[in-house]
Amino acid sequence: MLLLAVGVMAGAAALVGAPAASAAGSGLEIIDVKTTPTTVAVGDQLETDMVFTVPDGTPAGRTTQLTLPKALVALPAGFDVRTSDGTLVATAVISPGDPAVITFTTTDYAQTHMDVHGTAFVRDNFDSTIAPPGQTTQLRYVTDATTFTNPLTVLPGSSIDRTGAYKFGQFVRSDQGSQNPTAAIYWFVESPVAPAGGWTSTEFKDVIPAGESIDCATVTVSVGDGTGPGHGFANGSGFGDYRFSPPCSTASLDLLTGPVPAGKIIRVQFTATLDMPTGGTQTTFVNAATVITKAVYGGPTTYPASGALVQSSAGGIAVGVTPVPPTTTTVTTSTTSTTETTPSTVTTSTTETTPSTVTTSTTETTPSTSTVLTPTTTVVVLPTSSTQSSGTRSSGTQSSVTTVPTTPIPVSPSPSSPISTTSDGTTIQVLPTSHSLAPTTSNTSNTSAGSVTSSTVVPTTTTAVASLASTGAPVQRVATFGALLVLLGSGLLTLTLRRRGRHHDPRHS
Repeated sequence: MLLLAVGVMAGAAALVGAPAASAAGSGLEIIDVKTTPTTVAVGDQLETDMVFTVPDGTPAGRTTQLTLPKALVALPAGFDVRTSDGTLVATAVISPGDPAVITFTTTDYAQTHMDVHGTAFVRDNFDSTIAPPGQTTQLRYVTDATTFTNPLTVLPGSSIDRTGAYKFGQFVRSDQGSQNPTAAIYWFVESPVAPAGGWTSTEFKDVIPAGESIDCATVTVSVGDGTGPGHGFANGSGFGDYRFSPPCSTASLDLLTGPVPAGKIIRVQFTATLDMPTGGTQTTFVNAATVITKAVYGGPTTYPASGALVQSSAGGIAVGVTPVPPTTTTVTTSTTSTTETTPSTVTTSTTETTPSTVTTSTTETTPSTSTVLTPTTTVVVLPTSSTQSSGTRSSGTQSSVTTVPTTPIPVSPSPSSPISTTSDGTTIQVLPTSHSLAPTTSNTSNTSAGSVTSSTVVPTTTTAVASLASTGAPVQRVATFGALLVLLGSGLLTLTLRRRGRHHDPRHS
């Protein structure tokens, strides 16, 4: 039995196995950077959006850096790039500086996934002294290979209104209270610009919201003007003429100052500690304050102020294709080799009653294998009578049987006297071994019509039967015809000797 196995391979389109390690020469590749919105007011946040790819087979530990514009401030400490199911693809660390730098570090995700790509964002504040109101500033983001430039327009008139009080906040550290809650926020409260003649006093009242505590030891008072960009506070210096009434507490402060010169601004600042880190949740902190001024002439004036501080945020999401392992389908074909032997035997036995009788027996066999069997001694008996019977032929098989009713006579071959006469007058011819037909074997694999394989059998103890067959092989035909000639010659010799014997018979003398 022969088993034939055929394997059929199937896989994903581009997928052929595992991701190509040859593409792993670089880390995460940033292919685009955009800044939104492109038009802002002072105090608004910006968002930097990045598009990236990770080459197939990129190993863990490959780094890529993106240098940020100097105008971006209050940046987060970093973020993770993950898939929708939370698998970490890369980490990003934002190093504060002038300018700040984002460093992306890959994991081994791209070694087990293909076509890894995604987006990342950083949401932060901008410095209005670098991107001033009423102007368009070009923000440049630089990688090792490419510089991406985005315009940012700051609306005019978005400067600080110095006719009223002003409050705002800043984060002390880059983690913005997400990891370290101690002294996480700077809060600033500024008075209006003092009119001509100045103020006799100012009072600052601040009640901290729940979740925060005032660090009273950090309270600082300074005096300056509003000549900075956007009427920002500038030319500041320490102002020591102040006192608390009542004393400062973690929940509130009430601070009174002495006289303030005309055209000057009083700034009060302190740090606040968060009750707990915010973790990865973006949080907005709001704080309200009241500034009460007293002029030389007239009553006090109250100026409310409120400020909001939004944590900068950042994050990233990526997606990759899991390679589909190739599947193998085995198709087994069973082939059975069967050898069928369909003998087609034609046996013809012809007996002629003549002074010399020759009996010929021809056996034609068509099996898969041909064999000619020849004994060492062939006995030809010349009987006085013969009987011939013919067989029948069926589809695919030929059979003909001839029976010669003659009693076998044991004789001994004589090399010197091949002709003998028995007591009853029967003449016997003994063929020695050298006259026998040589055994022949013919194997034929082609059994188509027209090709016949024969088997010739010459018996040793029956009446004379010379098996003759005709085949498609020339050598077998020569051997067969030779056997016929030997038998014919033997018959003629026997006839001649019988006639001579009769001639010399004493009964005829």
